[in-house]
Amino acid sequence: MAEAEGAGQPDAVLLAPLSEDTFLHNLHVRYKRDIIYTYVGNALVSVNPCRALPLYSAELVRAYLARPPYQLPPHLYAITATAYRWVRDRNESQCIVITGESGAGKTEAARVCLQCAVVAGDGGAAGARRRGARRPRWPPPARSWKPSATPLLRATTTPADSASYWKLSSTLKESQLVDT
Repeated sequence: MAEAEGAGQPDAVLLAPLSEDTFLHNLHVRYKRDIIYTYVGNALVSVNPCRALPLYSAELVRAYLARPPYQLPPHLYAITATAYRWVRDRNESQCIVITGESGAGKTEAARVCLQCAVVAGDGGAAGARRRGARRPRWPPPARSWKPSATPLLRATTTPADSASYWKLSSTLKESQLVDT
């Protein structure tokens, strides 16, 4: 899963010199190779490809869940897997902020994060059962949280605030996905 040679810098903080021009050039180089995700430290920038790309699968989610952050190329799965680990292992609420202009792909990004969380939760529950631990299932089966997730997939853009927010929280009864 390593990135191809000449595919630009996967983490923009490593650009030298780091300027607006080098940052935008790096995003352009990566975009031309269908590499739409780039880290900026622990944040992720994605460029909407405006077409379907083969970047998403349950196998890939499991790969990101199995490896620590930054050992695989930048991806929404990496951000979601990191948030999932913090909720699962540290019992700390997490928030992923998805922001952008109208048509930037905020709703699609939220959908991808939710798909990753579902696969993570199903795998986490199975792993806990194998180890004999009794952890609550997170997230609960899709049928039990679908109504809560529906508002998350209706991203809106206003001039004052162009962000879609979703929160992964283990502090609620039965550990469920909630909208903030």
